[in-house]
Amino acid sequence: MILLDNNLLDKCDFSSGDITYDFAKKSDTTALIHFMGKHPQAAFCEWQDKQFVNKALDFNAIIIIVSKLGRAIVGVAIAGIMGTRATINHIAVDPGHRKQRIGSQLVNRSLAEIKQRGVRRVFLFVDDDNIAAFSFWSKHGFKPTINETTMERDL
Repeated sequence: MILLDNNLLDKCDFSSGDITYDFAKKSDTTALIHFMGKHPQAAFCEWQDKQFVNKALDFNAIIIIVSKLGRAIVGVAIAGIMGTRATINHIAVDPGHRKQRIGSQLVNRSLAEIKQRGVRRVFLFVDDDNIAAFSFWSKHGFKPTINETTMERDL
């Protein structure tokens, strides 16, 4: 488990027992990056370094950290708004804390924040061979796009 900067104890209004959900701060980026690096299924890229994450925070990215007892990271969601749409870029939950609805809470809280910011369409990417992810996202109302291909390139 990764320990958080104590500034995370500056709580938002969403916590449940010993599990706390809070918006990330720049002081959390090192622990956040380390946590995400341990979860390859979240597709967090090696170029997403501290400088990159801090810049995302400057541009109002939605980054929610889940901690246990206010110290150890057990989950992270990263989302952002691009014009009229939002994307959920990454979600990871520590394997020892899965099946506790932490991932669902991360989705719900991310979607609530996106909606509060005035955006009504959210998209995300799922690897074709990740059956568990398809099931997870389907349970949250996401559907595969029809007649649409995602295109991308690195810069």
